[in-house]
Amino acid sequence: MKPGTIIKGLFVILIMVLMAVLSFSNVSAEEKKAFKEGIIHMGTMTGMTGAYAGLGTWQMWGAMDRINYQNDELGGIEGHKIVHLWADMKTDVPTCMSLYKRWSKENPKPVEISVGHSSAIHALKPDFDRDEILSVTWNWNVPQIVPAGWLYWPMPGYADSMVAFGKWLKENWDYSKKGVPKVGYLRWDHPYGYSQAIIGNKYCEEQGWLKKIGEEIVPMGALNVTTQLTRLAAKNPDFIITSVLSSMSVALKDAKKMGLLDKIQFVAAVYDTGRPYLKAAGEAAEGVLGIFGCAFTNETTLPGISLMTKVFQKYHAPKTEIEDEFSYIVGWLISDTTIEATKRAIKKVGYEKMTNKDVRAAIESIKDYENGGITHPLTFGEGSEGRRGNKYSRICKAEKGAWKVISPWYEVPLLKGD
Repeated sequence: MKPGTIIKGLFVILIMVLMAVLSFSNVSAEEKKAFKEGIIHMGTMTGMTGAYAGLGTWQMWGAMDRINYQNDELGGIEGHKIVHLWADMKTDVPTCMSLYKRWSKENPKPVEISVGHSSAIHALKPDFDRDEILSVTWNWNVPQIVPAGWLYWPMPGYADSMVAFGKWLKENWDYSKKGVPKVGYLRWDHPYGYSQAIIGNKYCEEQGWLKKIGEEIVPMGALNVTTQLTRLAAKNPDFIITSVLSSMSVALKDAKKMGLLDKIQFVAAVYDTGRPYLKAAGEAAEGVLGIFGCAFTNETTLPGISLMTKVFQKYHAPKTEIEDEFSYIVGWLISDTTIEATKRAIKKVGYEKMTNKDVRAAIESIKDYENGGITHPLTFGEGSEGRRGNKYSRICKAEKGAWKVISPWYEVPLLKGD
């Protein structure tokens, strides 16, 4: 090949490279122009390591995926990009406090910070109120919403969910032949466990739906529950309701070894319904009942579940299945609800004038908000009653490692205790 031809060839290649660089630069500039001036901070801290690791990662993915979808596919919130502040809080209250202190000083102030640690939520409630920062929480109990502050929750809590179980008993238990069903509890020494075994149980007993025969405290992460099961089994319960997270699978396997599963019906409450726990329990989980406040990922005809699944598969390929559906859905709902509230606030007062008080007013304006069937339509409002966006739960049954719906949606009251 002649030298002149080589030089011409190199020149053509150089031009092509320059055009590619310029093209890339133009695309980048266009991408930057896609968002308006001014960002929106949203914060998420979950336990991706430590005692909550099994569910914390899925919570984070749900929250993160909904935010990324809003930015990538919908152009942010009214054109403004969401900057997601996120961190592993290591299931540690001091870490949560430190993260909150740092994030709350961001400019602009975050419109919402969610904290995946119940004890930290309790500790931070005065800070959320003082700093006027919304928190759509991972669950709730009475001290979080009474008195009403800046904490909200899109589903029934532990106490309220017990009412769904009581209503299911009323419809399915043969009281004339078996008498009032006897119920025992395996729970943490924790406000959430208290809410279910004390407040929720009290309401159900007052209705004549069940009778409590005892409760046993299970340490978080317990690897053996035979002692607690032995004491409960001695009182001949018809049902044992668990609120112990990963120890739920331990309890089921221990119950199987003890020959209790043919005598006692186990019921998993709220986060204990995580499918990784079913998987860990293996055959011992077959037939377990669960109390659920949202849809399942196998209900693919629901538009919200269909969208969620597609978004998950986009951001987590080659994964195709949302393994811990409850935790992922909660994360998704927290971001979705915050995005909706922020969008309404911007539409009403404009981005430049929007304050966190406007976002709070906006979430309280949400009435019958459709999220594609993931939950019943959400309605928030003023006062403690308005802090819970959804008042419906239902009962499901474990079959071959997945949940199957066995009841209608039950409306449950907001239980505040004495």
